[in-house]
Amino acid sequence: MIDKDMKTSLGATSSWKEFSFWNVLLFLLIGQPATGFAQGTIKFANLAAGVNAPVFMTDGITKLSGPEFSAVLLAGPTVDNLSVLAKTPFLKDTAAGYFSGGMQTIPTMPGGSVAFVQVQFWPSKYLVPINNCCPVFDPWLWGWSPEFAIVLGNAPTLPTTGPAILSELGNAPIRLEAPRLQISLTHTNTLLISRHVPSSHYALFSDYLLQQNESLNEADWTTVTNTLNTFVNHGPDLILPRPSGPRFYRLVSQ
Repeated sequence: MIDKDMKTSLGATSSWKEFSFWNVLLFLLIGQPATGFAQGTIKFANLAAGVNAPVFMTDGITKLSGPEFSAVLLAGPTVDNLSVLAKTPFLKDTAAGYFSGGMQTIPTMPGGSVAFVQVQFWPSKYLVPINNCCPVFDPWLWGWSPEFAIVLGNAPTLPTTGPAILSELGNAPIRLEAPRLQISLTHTNTLLISRHVPSSHYALFSDYLLQQNESLNEADWTTVTNTLNTFVNHGPDLILPRPSGPRFYRLVSQ
């Protein structure tokens, strides 16, 4: 026989269990952050609130335009651990010089954390895709920004913060520099021709012809058999026979 006090006790216990069950379930549903939604976000664009940095060729007049050129976004937890996150072609016509790759997510880093990023500028024909995103890196075929730190956005988790902006690209035009030649005489009496990386870190190395001339007469330049592209395939330096007389060299973009 169950007395009144026991009924009361059982009823309270049953109600507490029911209350506890639903509260635990509710906590599991909405009280815990879902890891799938905690990934950090970046706005992959050079035109946004806080950044306006159109990219120009070496002449300072011609903007990178259309799918012939691409921007590549690298990101990671440290400057020594960057990986390709996304790539996008440059826009064209009135939007030339700009790229807009949308909101990108770093799967391994939560929103609110600090990530290091770098933006690279490529002639698209040199982007060899791996897993649909990752180019083969050759430092003589691309331009790049210095690495910089950003605080990742965390949308759509609460409290929501927008994607990180590439603000360190600045609010001024980015002018890519041309490669420069360095020429020296080797101990075997040959010419060693090397390429120099501009200190600005915004350099675009594409196909250039190496030309020579006995004078600075504009009409008499001839193309050397070995071009800058040969450097890419066989190392950073090029060896040429020492000429018998004065000789001038230059790089000409194809």
